[in-house]
Amino acid sequence: MRLSWSLLCSLAACASAPEAQPAKAQPAKTQPTKAPGDWQMLARGSLIEVSAERALYEDAGNPHFFTHLRVENLGSAPIGVDLRSSRGVFHANQWGPSRATHRGVVDERRFLWDKPLDAAGEGEIIATHRAGLFTNVPARGVVEYYLEWNAHGRADVDAQSRDMPYVLVVFDGSMRASDGRVAERVDAPVDDEPREVALRAPVHWAQIPPGALVLRDH
Repeated sequence: MRLSWSLLCSLAACASAPEAQPAKAQPAKTQPTKAPGDWQMLARGSLIEVSAERALYEDAGNPHFFTHLRVENLGSAPIGVDLRSSRGVFHANQWGPSRATHRGVVDERRFLWDKPLDAAGEGEIIATHRAGLFTNVPARGVVEYYLEWNAHGRADVDAQSRDMPYVLVVFDGSMRASDGRVAERVDAPVDDEPREVALRAPVHWAQIPPGALVLRDH
Protein backbone atom coordinates (compact mmCIF):
# COMPACT_ATOMS: atom_id res chain seq x y z
CA MET A 1 0.00 0.00 0.00
CA ARG A 2 1.34 3.41 -0.93
CA LEU A 3 1.70 5.65 2.08
CA SER A 4 0.90 9.33 2.03
CA TRP A 5 4.10 11.03 3.16
CA SER A 6 4.29 14.54 4.58
CA LEU A 7 6.81 16.81 2.85
CA LEU A 8 8.88 19.11 5.02
CA CYS A 9 7.89 22.28 3.22
CA SER A 10 7.10 23.85 -0.07
CA LEU A 11 9.67 25.96 -1.86
CA ALA A 12 8.09 29.09 -0.45
CA ALA A 13 8.18 27.76 3.12
CA CYS A 14 11.80 26.73 2.80
CA ALA A 15 12.72 30.16 1.54
CA SER A 16 11.14 31.79 4.59
CA ALA A 17 12.99 29.74 7.22
CA PRO A 18 14.52 32.16 9.75
CA GLU A 19 18.15 32.61 10.58
CA ALA A 20 18.99 31.18 14.01
CA GLN A 21 21.29 33.11 16.29
CA PRO A 22 24.87 31.75 16.52
CA ALA A 23 24.95 29.39 19.46
CA LYS A 24 27.98 30.79 21.24
CA ALA A 25 26.10 30.77 24.54
CA GLN A 26 25.19 27.10 24.09
CA PRO A 27 28.01 24.96 25.53
CA ALA A 28 28.89 21.90 23.52
CA LYS A 29 28.60 18.73 25.52
CA THR A 30 31.52 16.41 26.00
CA GLN A 31 29.40 13.25 26.13
CA PRO A 32 26.18 12.16 24.38
CA THR A 33 23.05 12.60 26.49
CA LYS A 34 21.60 9.24 25.39
CA ALA A 35 22.88 5.71 25.07
CA PRO A 36 24.30 4.81 21.62
CA GLY A 37 21.30 2.61 20.82
CA ASP A 38 18.99 5.64 20.98
CA TRP A 39 20.73 7.27 18.01
CA GLN A 40 21.10 6.48 14.31
CA MET A 41 24.08 7.77 12.36
CA LEU A 42 23.02 9.71 9.27
CA ALA A 43 26.39 10.70 7.81
CA ARG A 44 30.09 10.73 8.68
CA GLY A 45 32.96 12.83 7.36
CA SER A 46 36.58 13.32 8.37
CA LEU A 47 35.76 15.93 11.03
CA ILE A 48 32.21 15.16 12.15
CA GLU A 49 29.51 12.52 12.47
CA VAL A 50 25.83 13.47 12.41
CA SER A 51 23.16 11.35 14.15
CA ALA A 52 19.44 11.57 14.87
CA GLU A 53 17.73 10.41 18.05
CA ARG A 54 14.94 7.84 17.75
CA ALA A 55 12.42 10.09 19.50
CA LEU A 56 10.22 13.11 18.91
CA TYR A 57 10.00 16.19 21.10
CA GLU A 58 7.49 18.80 22.17
CA ASP A 59 8.01 22.39 23.27
CA ALA A 60 5.51 24.05 25.59
CA GLY A 61 3.11 26.28 23.67
CA ASN A 62 4.30 25.14 20.23
CA PRO A 63 1.85 23.11 18.09
CA HIS A 64 4.61 21.43 16.06
CA PHE A 65 6.92 18.56 16.92
CA PHE A 66 10.72 18.65 16.97
CA THR A 67 13.49 16.25 16.02
CA HIS A 68 16.76 15.95 17.94
CA LEU A 69 20.13 15.78 16.18
CA ARG A 70 23.71 15.51 17.34
CA VAL A 71 27.01 16.52 15.73
CA GLU A 72 30.08 14.74 17.10
CA ASN A 73 33.64 16.01 16.75
CA LEU A 74 35.68 13.00 15.60
CA GLY A 75 39.08 14.61 16.12
CA SER A 76 41.50 15.52 18.88
CA ALA A 77 41.24 19.28 18.28
CA PRO A 78 38.33 21.75 18.62
CA ILE A 79 36.24 22.44 15.52
CA GLY A 80 33.38 24.70 14.49
CA VAL A 81 30.10 23.64 12.89
CA ASP A 82 27.59 25.84 11.10
CA LEU A 83 24.34 25.95 13.10
CA ARG A 84 23.32 29.49 12.16
CA SER A 85 20.31 28.59 10.04
CA SER A 86 17.58 25.96 10.06
CA ARG A 87 18.09 25.74 6.29
CA GLY A 88 21.76 24.76 6.49
CA VAL A 89 21.68 21.71 8.75
CA PHE A 90 20.50 18.10 8.78
CA HIS A 91 16.71 18.12 9.11
CA ALA A 92 13.65 15.91 8.90
CA ASN A 93 12.41 15.92 5.30
CA GLN A 94 9.44 13.52 5.60
CA TRP A 95 7.54 11.52 8.16
CA GLY A 96 4.82 8.93 7.97
CA PRO A 97 3.35 5.79 9.56
CA SER A 98 4.76 2.51 8.29
CA ARG A 99 4.42 -1.26 8.61
CA ALA A 100 8.17 -1.70 8.02
CA THR A 101 11.39 -0.01 9.09
CA HIS A 102 12.00 1.32 5.57
CA ARG A 103 9.79 2.82 2.89
CA GLY A 104 8.41 0.58 0.17
CA VAL A 105 7.54 3.46 -2.16
CA VAL A 106 9.62 6.65 -2.13
CA ASP A 107 7.90 9.92 -3.01
CA GLU A 108 10.21 12.64 -1.76
CA ARG A 109 11.49 15.99 -2.89
CA ARG A 110 15.15 16.63 -2.09
CA PHE A 111 17.52 19.56 -2.58
CA LEU A 112 20.92 18.10 -3.51
CA TRP A 113 24.23 19.83 -4.17
CA ASP A 114 25.12 19.64 -7.84
CA LYS A 115 28.85 19.24 -7.18
CA PRO A 116 31.30 18.36 -4.39
CA LEU A 117 32.80 21.06 -2.21
CA ASP A 118 35.58 22.82 -4.15
CA ALA A 119 38.58 24.88 -3.02
CA ALA A 120 36.59 28.12 -3.03
CA GLY A 121 33.88 26.53 -0.89
CA GLU A 122 36.45 25.18 1.55
CA GLY A 123 38.03 28.62 1.82
CA GLU A 124 34.68 30.24 2.55
CA ILE A 125 33.94 27.72 5.32
CA ILE A 126 37.35 28.23 6.93
CA ALA A 127 36.98 32.03 6.77
CA THR A 128 33.51 31.89 8.33
CA HIS A 129 34.77 29.68 11.15
CA ARG A 130 37.75 31.96 11.79
CA ALA A 131 35.34 34.91 11.97
CA GLY A 132 33.71 33.25 14.98
CA LEU A 133 30.36 32.51 13.35
CA PHE A 134 30.35 28.75 13.86
CA THR A 135 29.40 26.85 17.02
CA ASN A 136 32.50 25.50 18.75
CA VAL A 137 32.70 21.79 19.56
CA PRO A 138 35.57 20.59 21.79
CA ALA A 139 37.80 17.67 20.91
CA ARG A 140 35.77 14.42 20.97
CA GLY A 141 32.76 16.47 22.10
CA VAL A 142 29.24 16.84 20.74
CA VAL A 143 26.75 19.61 20.13
CA GLU A 144 23.03 18.89 19.90
CA TYR A 145 20.13 20.81 18.41
CA TYR A 146 16.36 20.47 18.14
CA LEU A 147 14.67 21.33 14.86
CA GLU A 148 11.02 22.27 14.43
CA TRP A 149 8.82 20.45 11.92
CA ASN A 150 6.78 23.05 10.08
CA ALA A 151 3.28 21.59 9.98
CA HIS A 152 2.31 18.79 12.37
CA GLY A 153 2.25 18.04 16.07
CA ARG A 154 1.85 15.16 18.50
CA ALA A 155 -1.86 14.68 17.81
CA ASP A 156 -1.22 14.24 14.08
CA VAL A 157 1.59 11.74 14.60
CA ASP A 158 -0.30 9.70 17.18
CA ALA A 159 -3.50 9.63 15.13
CA GLN A 160 -1.85 8.55 11.88
CA SER A 161 0.30 5.87 13.54
CA ARG A 162 -2.38 4.39 15.81
CA ASP A 163 -2.61 1.09 13.90
CA MET A 164 0.98 1.00 12.66
CA PRO A 165 4.09 -0.47 14.29
CA TYR A 166 6.42 2.33 13.17
CA VAL A 167 6.72 6.00 12.38
CA LEU A 168 9.46 6.72 9.84
CA VAL A 169 11.27 10.04 9.93
CA VAL A 170 13.41 10.64 6.85
CA PHE A 171 16.32 13.07 7.16
CA ASP A 172 18.14 15.16 4.59
CA GLY A 173 20.51 18.14 4.50
CA SER A 174 24.18 18.85 5.08
CA MET A 175 26.55 20.21 7.70
CA ARG A 176 29.60 22.46 7.31
CA ALA A 177 32.56 22.10 9.63
CA SER A 178 36.14 23.34 10.00
CA ASP A 179 39.05 23.12 12.40
CA GLY A 180 40.48 26.39 11.07
CA ARG A 181 42.86 24.65 8.69
CA VAL A 182 40.66 22.29 6.68
CA ALA A 183 36.94 22.30 5.95
CA GLU A 184 34.29 19.85 4.87
CA ARG A 185 30.62 19.70 3.95
CA VAL A 186 29.02 16.47 5.09
CA ASP A 187 25.95 15.68 2.98
CA ALA A 188 23.11 13.28 3.63
CA PRO A 189 23.56 9.99 1.73
CA VAL A 190 22.09 9.74 -1.76
CA ASP A 191 20.58 6.35 -0.86
CA ASP A 192 17.26 6.31 0.97
CA GLU A 193 17.65 3.66 3.68
CA PRO A 194 20.49 5.29 5.68
CA ARG A 195 18.32 8.40 6.08
CA GLU A 196 15.21 6.57 7.30
CA VAL A 197 14.92 6.50 11.10
CA ALA A 198 12.26 4.08 12.39
CA LEU A 199 10.54 4.98 15.65
CA ARG A 200 8.37 2.34 17.29
CA ALA A 201 4.75 3.35 17.65
CA PRO A 202 3.33 4.64 19.86
CA VAL A 203 6.09 7.22 19.63
CA HIS A 204 8.06 8.13 22.75
CA TRP A 205 7.54 11.85 23.33
CA ALA A 206 9.89 14.02 25.36
CA GLN A 207 10.10 17.68 26.31
CA ILE A 208 12.88 19.92 25.01
CA PRO A 209 15.10 20.65 28.02
CA PRO A 210 15.69 24.22 29.22
CA GLY A 211 18.65 25.94 27.59
CA ALA A 212 18.72 23.65 24.56
CA LEU A 213 19.69 24.94 21.13
CA VAL A 214 16.41 25.12 19.17
CA LEU A 215 16.17 25.96 15.46
CA ARG A 216 12.63 27.01 14.59
CA ASP A 217 10.62 27.20 11.39
CA HIS A 218 8.05 30.01 11.14
